[in-house]
Amino acid sequence: MNGTPDGARDLGAQDLGTPDLGTLTAEVERIVTGGEPIDPRRPIGEQAAADSARMVELAIVLEDELGAELPDDADLRTLSVADLLALLP
Repeated sequence: MNGTPDGARDLGAQDLGTPDLGTLTAEVERIVTGGEPIDPRRPIGEQAAADSARMVELAIVLEDELGAELPDDADLRTLSVADLLALLP
């Protein structure tokens, strides 16, 4: 197993530092679409019908593993992967 209780990969343990757009896009695709490709410049919600549980998982990965500081009222469906990348330290 990968060391996380919910099956999410621990990106920090892989010593990736801040991921690039391609790496973050692949992670979002894994979590939100099950690996189906998305355009990193278009809002996630326009490309995938992700349920709330997947969006919560994405928020946890962004905050806990990548150090993003998401606003409490952030709706990840309205953001693109490029927008998410800009939130990372």
